[in-house]
Amino acid sequence: MNHDDPLDRLASTLVPRIAASLGQPGRLLNAAEVAERCGVTRGWVYDHAGELGALRLGGGPRPRLRFDPGLVDEALRAGVGGQPRRRRARRAKTSQTGVELLPIGLPARVSSSHGNRQR
Repeated sequence: MNHDDPLDRLASTLVPRIAASLGQPGRLLNAAEVAERCGVTRGWVYDHAGELGALRLGGGPRPRLRFDPGLVDEALRAGVGGQPRRRRARRAKTSQTGVELLPIGLPARVSSSHGNRQR
């Protein structure tokens, strides 16, 4: 490398910065990190794990998944799974008056003649 050449000086400055921005070489991401990085849900990551190049660690029924960041980026650029589902906030249920309802279940029916619950 010729340090008098402006291109060589620029390269020696940029290469370490680019390498640092890409993350640690060889570091694999878990599903939560992939979801955060891509702005999708963990469920979407698990649904498309094969397309994202998931590596399965362990041999049990639910092995841990790890992802190569480069393969994930390639898969997303190629359009894996169409449009990813974004996280949506749940809307609170409201009554006809616009008052927010409590999230409780319906009570069991009560017999009017005995006051006992029907089964």
